[in-house]
Amino acid sequence: MIAWVGFQRRAETMKAHWGYDIAYFPKVFKSRKLMAFDYMARILKTVRHLVFGAPKTVWIQAPPSFLVYLAALYKIFHGEKVKVVIDVHNSYFRNKWLAFPALNFCMSKTDAVIVHNEQVRHECQAIFPNLRNILVLEDRAADEAVATGREGFSRSVLFPCSFDEDEPIEVVFEAARLTPDVEFHVTGRFDGKISNDTIAMAPSNVRFTGFMPLEDFDNLLANCGAVLGLTTRSNVQLSVANEAISFRKAMVLSDTPTLRELFLGAKFVDTLDARSISEGILEVLSDIPAFEEASRRGLQLKNERWRSQASALSGVLNG
Repeated sequence: MIAWVGFQRRAETMKAHWGYDIAYFPKVFKSRKLMAFDYMARILKTVRHLVFGAPKTVWIQAPPSFLVYLAALYKIFHGEKVKVVIDVHNSYFRNKWLAFPALNFCMSKTDAVIVHNEQVRHECQAIFPNLRNILVLEDRAADEAVATGREGFSRSVLFPCSFDEDEPIEVVFEAARLTPDVEFHVTGRFDGKISNDTIAMAPSNVRFTGFMPLEDFDNLLANCGAVLGLTTRSNVQLSVANEAISFRKAMVLSDTPTLRELFLGAKFVDTLDARSISEGILEVLSDIPAFEEASRRGLQLKNERWRSQASALSGVLNG
């Protein structure tokens, strides 16, 4: 699995099932002024990994779109001796990545194009109507993840955040003001993504943890009262929701068709309505065991669905 990030839960949770190694290629240069050089450095690293590693099965994550070119070239060069999978993330469907030429041709040359839910599959088929190798493979739940307790944290909410434009952080601030006796833990790097003025708007019951090592994050996840996951995009499956259901946690999620289909048992709220979010959080925290039990039932269904999707992909990879 080749991913241009520093770490990713999706890749890690599927590793044991598929038996692949993960090659992470995080940014080489942080400055946006050096973005072209950063892309070039990571392209060269990726090519070197493929040439010298010569893997028989390759998973390449998109975006960026130029990795789709590498995937197609690798398949064309090696033919039936190798299997190539493109793991398509939702951000791939943004205009800046779809503007690259010949993507439909390149994707059609690979063995499978993986999307993360049914809504995205329909959107992908509409964008690439001639593509015949699209399969759905949701994020896999972490089987070993079990909540360890909530001592002292039953009135806390964990809001893992990438601080992207689809996550309404200021609405969360307002929900926190409406829920002053609940502590909000907001994780993730915010440097360069939101302004200091925005940070200053946060009420006193909002805690910014910054980036956390995985063990620390999992501990916070296991011990919080509930997990909050919000997005303004209707087709996003939310990695945090997958993490929360893996830990059998009570969840407060955006009310979208995709999330309702994937995460049964959550409390669904209006993403842009602070009062809806606040009231949803209070409802969940008032009956945590019931919502955790709902997550357990939802996890069973999710696991069954994932095994069926993985079986279909195995048929392609082993065919």
